[in-house]
Amino acid sequence: MGFMDKAKELAAKADQAISGLDGPNPNREAEPLFRDLGAKVFEREQGRADDRTAAEITQIIERLRALEAQVPGGRLATGGTTTGPPPPGAAATAAAAPPAPGALLPGGAAAWTLAWSEEFDGPDAKLEDRWISQNSASTHILSSRWRENAVVAKGTLKLLNKKEKRGGNDWTSGNIWTREHFQYGYFECRYRYAAAEGTNNSFWIMTNTKPPAGKKSFEIDINEGHYPNEINTNIHNWSDIKVVNGKKTHPSSSKSFPFGVRPDVTIQLEI
Repeated sequence: MGFMDKAKELAAKADQAISGLDGPNPNREAEPLFRDLGAKVFEREQGRADDRTAAEITQIIERLRALEAQVPGGRLATGGTTTGPPPPGAAATAAAAPPAPGALLPGGAAAWTLAWSEEFDGPDAKLEDRWISQNSASTHILSSRWRENAVVAKGTLKLLNKKEKRGGNDWTSGNIWTREHFQYGYFECRYRYAAAEGTNNSFWIMTNTKPPAGKKSFEIDINEGHYPNEINTNIHNWSDIKVVNGKKTHPSSSKSFPFGVRPDVTIQLEI
């Protein structure tokens, strides 16, 4: 079990140990507090805690109790569905069933109609009916990407990274695009980061065809997961490329949202 998995498990235990904090969680601010609490309890269990850690645990519990007082019925919990509008750049699941009550849809679930979804509950052999794989070498990342590295099983899609030479790259991986094109909408996806460095855990929207006359081609990264403790949202304009000092560049804008117990620490995951 990895550090964050252990922290979340301990956060849930700590949650149950705090009187009155065992109900549904409508307060977004409580989630990172529970994670931090679990991580600090984990430090204490591993013998790496000091007096400062104990003081920080007390401060977190006091903050949780203050949040509890703000919630109707005085109930908070970790790991449940939260309510209210999503933060900028938030994404939930495109591979989900119709939104459950309390889903993070702007204006509420009743204002939306589900037009497309993917549960990955069919056989692996049918993946290409709705999805396209790169199936080639890569020049901008360290891995080539192939259909056999995208595996459907037991209601999940796994993109497998392997240390093997193929297509001139030292690693192989997988990625997929939807065959269907969408002009606009609200896009959600639920996925799990790889428990390793050196990966690109991304969910993004991009046209792969030439734009109509007078239009431009954009890439919207709902999350481009280069760092294990950070959500990275980007928008790239791929039509207005120019060369500066011998290198190609294009207009882009980015914003990051750190989380976890060390938001000051970043680890580069992609070259």
